[in-house]
Amino acid sequence: MSEEVARKKKKRKKERAEAELEGEYEFNQDENRVVHGAASWVKALAFTLFAQAVLKVLDIAKSPVLAGATIIVYAVLGGAFLKAGQSLSEVVDTQGSDVSHMMHALQELGRAFQIRIIAMVLAAAALAVAIVLVVVSGPASLP
Repeated sequence: MSEEVARKKKKRKKERAEAELEGEYEFNQDENRVVHGAASWVKALAFTLFAQAVLKVLDIAKSPVLAGATIIVYAVLGGAFLKAGQSLSEVVDTQGSDVSHMMHALQELGRAFQIRIIAMVLAAAALAVAIVLVVVSGPASLP
């Protein structure tokens, strides 16, 4: 083991002991690896949502209202998931406050899922209204 690795390991052990004295649990290397993996996937989802928003711009001429609403939803969801992913990264990137950072990350992740569920409910409601309009008035009633 190189001197540098040994020094970092000793520093990490000391920081973990200090954190435990302060009442905060400090995640070990394996736990940090799991959190880092989750943070990476959450950020990947965020960038996928941003990409979908950008691609939806191509549809704006066909249906400006629907495309505009979709762009906004994808952008907001992308931002929410990116914020959650960054909060998860703070768990790994900082020392001494893992539990506090994890709780904040879980709040951000929960908020992102809330936004996603609300968007799905609103989309389902809009679809139900469209179906009722088609049934009652015929296809000509749709914009």
